[in-house]
Amino acid sequence: MISILNRLRQIHWYQWLLSALAITYLLYITISYLYLPGKLKQVMETDVSNLIGRDITVERFDFNPFVLSLTVSKLSIADQPEKPLVSWQQLFVNFSLWKSFFKWEFALDDFSIDRPEINIEKHGNHFNFSEIFEHVKAKSRPEKAPKATPSKSTFVALRIAHCAINQGIFRFTDHSGSTVARSNLGDITIEVQDLYLATGDQHLNPFDLKATIPDGGEVTLKGRYRIDPLHIDANVVFNHVKISSYSEFVENVLPLKILDGFLSLSTTISVTRDTDFQLRLDQGQVRVTDLQIGDSVANPVLLRANAIMAEDVAFDLLNKKVTVESVSCDSIITHQWRDPTGRFRYEYLIPDQRRAHGPETQKTPSETSQTHLPWSILIKRIGVHNSAVNFSDQNKNITTDHDLSGLTLALENVTLTSKAPVTVQLSAVLDKKGQIDANGTLTLTPFSMDLNYRLTAIHLPPFSEYLDTTTFLKMENGILSTDGTLSLVGDSGNTFTAKLDLTLDEVKIRDSRNDTEILSLPTFNLNDFQINTTDQKVGITSINLTAPELFISMSREKKMNLTALSRPRDPGPQSAGTDKTKGANESAGWGVTIEKIALKGGTVHYLDESVAPAFKTALHDVTLTADQISTNSEASIPFLLTSKIDRYAPFTIKGNLQPFDQQPAFNFSSHLDGIEMHGLSPYSATFIGNQLKSGKLSLALDYSLRNRKLTGKNKIVAKNLYLGDKTPGDPAIKAPVALGLALLRDTKGVIDLNVDVSGDLDDPGFSVSGIVIKALVNVFAKAASSPFKLLGSLVGSREDIGKIVFAEGLAALSQDNEARLKQLAEALVQRPQLSLRIKGNASKQDDGPKLLSLEVCKLVADARKISLTELQTAAGEGSWWMTSDNRDALVKINDDLNLPTVSERTTRLQAAKPELKGDGLMAEVYRQLYNDVTEAQKITSEMLLSLADHRALAIQQYLVNSLQLDHQRVSVTKTQETDLTGRSINLEIEPL
Repeated sequence: MISILNRLRQIHWYQWLLSALAITYLLYITISYLYLPGKLKQVMETDVSNLIGRDITVERFDFNPFVLSLTVSKLSIADQPEKPLVSWQQLFVNFSLWKSFFKWEFALDDFSIDRPEINIEKHGNHFNFSEIFEHVKAKSRPEKAPKATPSKSTFVALRIAHCAINQGIFRFTDHSGSTVARSNLGDITIEVQDLYLATGDQHLNPFDLKATIPDGGEVTLKGRYRIDPLHIDANVVFNHVKISSYSEFVENVLPLKILDGFLSLSTTISVTRDTDFQLRLDQGQVRVTDLQIGDSVANPVLLRANAIMAEDVAFDLLNKKVTVESVSCDSIITHQWRDPTGRFRYEYLIPDQRRAHGPETQKTPSETSQTHLPWSILIKRIGVHNSAVNFSDQNKNITTDHDLSGLTLALENVTLTSKAPVTVQLSAVLDKKGQIDANGTLTLTPFSMDLNYRLTAIHLPPFSEYLDTTTFLKMENGILSTDGTLSLVGDSGNTFTAKLDLTLDEVKIRDSRNDTEILSLPTFNLNDFQINTTDQKVGITSINLTAPELFISMSREKKMNLTALSRPRDPGPQSAGTDKTKGANESAGWGVTIEKIALKGGTVHYLDESVAPAFKTALHDVTLTADQISTNSEASIPFLLTSKIDRYAPFTIKGNLQPFDQQPAFNFSSHLDGIEMHGLSPYSATFIGNQLKSGKLSLALDYSLRNRKLTGKNKIVAKNLYLGDKTPGDPAIKAPVALGLALLRDTKGVIDLNVDVSGDLDDPGFSVSGIVIKALVNVFAKAASSPFKLLGSLVGSREDIGKIVFAEGLAALSQDNEARLKQLAEALVQRPQLSLRIKGNASKQDDGPKLLSLEVCKLVADARKISLTELQTAAGEGSWWMTSDNRDALVKINDDLNLPTVSERTTRLQAAKPELKGDGLMAEVYRQLYNDVTEAQKITSEMLLSLADHRALAIQQYLVNSLQLDHQRVSVTKTQETDLTGRSINLEIEPL
């Protein structure tokens, strides 16, 4: 024991030191190889796993005590069975002891990770690693917060000679949207030489990062950096990145799908933080090629773009400034449509801001400007080239598609700076024919616009189906050209003003129901159209129409083609009352002024198939002028229309209109000279049952409308108007028109009438043509029903000169009759187309007593062998039977009739009236005898017919023989027994 101690005392200190070092080294080697790897694995899989709340597995730890390197193989932090949160194949760290010791910094010769993998998932507002932080926070013990002490700048440095990430994978999956969005970066390779991280040092460290994206493309970052104070300068390059792989991220924001496309980007990034954080991008180049964007409809795609390029992009975060030298878009093709509900395709892409932001959460522009400094954004040039917009309508009635091709758009100095103008130029071809050009300026904040535009040779037939959806019209031909200006100011109530000149050429419109032409418009000019929404005014300097042709027709069912052009509409479930009232209030303040309307060389064709044969006519050389038309003025509008009916009959209308009064009104006078009337035969055949043989018509009309009451004066002059052949069937109006015409026609063949008409527009049966025709027919009917009053008016008589009354039982004309017949003859001279028909008349009641007396006279005359005239002349006016010669003849007749004799009558009378004696007695006896003989006679129809015929003959002979009236114009009709009604003969008028 002593020897051992002595021996130990003999060992020198340096030997002790070497021994200690050797033992320590051996212990270090033993721990490094045998203990440390296992302990690190245990700590990682238990302590760290418990801390973060996730299972951690490590295949092994390897520590090389000689070179101070650590290798961690196959580490995995669990998340999903097939996708760990974090994992790597191998992590290698090589510590440089001597560099760290001599340079007073942490130095690593090598730091590398092979095949690292990170899988991040987002669910709502949480990530798949969020609970790790919550678990770590819960495991941590609360500590008292240290007292605040002034911070001191410390120097900490880390130097890595070689740093690398090899074949890394990063996956990000977003489950928070309606569509699961995924993004993958594969084959990430990062290699940095001489990486230096330090605080309080100005040294900048180079780095070089490369990553290959599995779906296509490469990412390269190369530059220099410093941690404290932060400073990064880097070149960033994205090369041919397939952006369709990130479509799901877009779908979660907008209902869009990126179907194809590649992104290439090159820019320099500068990030610094001294007192303020600064991020700058310079010399940025962005190029998107073969882009395809779709929506819920697979075909056709919403948008295709051959190339979109942005050049020299600069971004300054600190100064809030973005500058782009140019943006160029080449061969962009977009497909738009309107669906059956009337919504356009792009409308489904616009989020409903009112739903997303309630009114209580929205800030006013003033609040926004106070809390956020405005960004300065400037894009110096935007160009769109060789692009197109294709449009279709999914309405089942629309089959024609439209397109804008050759679309070119140029914008200069696009900026959000207040009141900074943006220059705009646009050019396109519509439907392969029409040219659209526009240029001007836009101001984005506040929005305003001033544009000059021109539309040239826009063909209208491709748009005819839109006209056909609401009307029965079809645009067969037509070209539109217009140029003008548009101005919109958005800072004071959205004031919109526009001016334009518009021309329509070669317009032809047909009625699709029967494929007939309805309007032809060679030239239509609208000059200096102006609209101002603030003043609610529309002004037009002039509207000019040259050589228009309008085709008006009446169907067999008496329907006018112009009054039924609109297709019937479904009123729908909405209340019409509220909407109409709202619309009326909104438009009440608008005023429309047209300084002049001029129409030249027009033609109006009219076809009426409601009569047979169909009636055709036309107004040629129509000229119309109207001045100073204003919806806000109650002043009357003067107008003048001139034309020629069937190319030769002048027709003019001149007057004033008041269409914008609460009760529209008008007054006008018109003149028509010398229209041939035989062309109106279809109407005469329909209404009066006769063709028109000849005639010329002239009209002078004077009409007015007040308070919905129409009054009119018609001056009608017809020359040589004669009826032609009768037509089969019953006429619509049964009236003696032929007689009326003959009564109204003078010696020169002229009918001159003044016909007044009136009507109420509120009458359901109101018709202007109806009341005029009715008034004319009434004139003819009245003339035919009272022809002799009309003839009497020609000679100044108010009596009926066609009525001749004879004395009882006589056929001789009285002086009064002769005077009346003279008036009739004078009137017939003025109406040479009339003839007179005479039919005798008599009656037993009126003429019987006189005829019986004449019959007794005739018997007495025959008994005396003398004529009746001699008897009447000799007897005079007294009691002719009292003369002795007449008594004897009368007594003989009495006795032949077996009547009481004279002696029997005397005896009976003396007994009855003893006071009668002498001549008085005899006078009474013969009076009774005469009466009894008279009563014993019989009045026969032959006697009455003879009397009637003699009376008619007396009239005829007086007119022909005494008054020299042409005998061909006077005829006597044999009297029939049924014609016997009295002593009055009513003459009859007939047309020749």
